[in-house]
Amino acid sequence: MKVLNSNDLVNQGIFSDKDELLGLYYELVELRKYLSFRNKKILDIGCGSGKFLILCSLLEKPASCVGLDPSEGEGSSENIIEIFRNNLKFLDIKNIRIVNEDIWDYEPNSQKFDIVTANFSLHHIINTTKNLLKSHPYRKKTFDLFSKIYTTLEENGSFIIKEVSNQNLSRYWDIYGKITGTENIHWKTKHNPKEYITILKQCGFHRIILKYAIPYILKKYGMSKLKRLLSNPIANFFFSSTYFIIASKF
Repeated sequence: MKVLNSNDLVNQGIFSDKDELLGLYYELVELRKYLSFRNKKILDIGCGSGKFLILCSLLEKPASCVGLDPSEGEGSSENIIEIFRNNLKFLDIKNIRIVNEDIWDYEPNSQKFDIVTANFSLHHIINTTKNLLKSHPYRKKTFDLFSKIYTTLEENGSFIIKEVSNQNLSRYWDIYGKITGTENIHWKTKHNPKEYITILKQCGFHRIILKYAIPYILKKYGMSKLKRLLSNPIANFFFSSTYFIIASKF
């Protein structure tokens, strides 16, 4: 594995700029308060170009990683898997394996994972504007998905969801979306975290933690000290509404 600095990762095009890189770095730091990635087996559902797994591999030293992405269909970009492969080759990362399948087709067989992650991929997989708790077909689809993830986890494994809530000012006021750069988010396909949490509990997950993310731009300008005021659904109504759910198998 190559030893690189942040400029190398940006110049290679792995991250679009330092803000994107540092934003993801601080998310990893926050997640580290609740679980460790070191020496763990990780499955990332909808890995895309692999930014999360790449940074995780470089900083956290997991035992092995599987990046799962069909590279076509809802939410996918052309050649995204090829970009991921090229970046792994450039960085000489050996502990990440790419599987060109979606979660429904993927069969891990006897392999179990310590951590399963879904970074902005659940809304593509479920793909509905309906409330998951009020629509029987989509509630069942979500239940089946979470149940499959549950069975792929080790006994003390964890499932991490990173998503965007559908409750945001930009959804109701277009001008605000243009100001905050969130005008292209399809808010109707996003879900309230309570919908996911309810179904996670029905699938047997325990010790479920919900955390709202503080936008990196606020940390950049020294506002992270206001964490208690900013890390909640009311404050995030005015930001990106990004949240994390960490659910434990036992």
